[in-house]
Amino acid sequence: MSERDLNNTVTPNPKLAIDYCGIKMKNPIIAASGTFGNGPEYA
Repeated sequence: MSERDLNNTVTPNPKLAIDYCGIKMKNPIIAASGTFGNGPEYA
């Protein structure tokens, strides 16, 4: 590891909340239509 790698810190609980066109979301990650099935595929 380089000295630069050792000096970088990671925020343990970053705030991911966003406001997108007036829609408030806790995080910006959403499942797009058709990318998930149902039941066991989703779990």
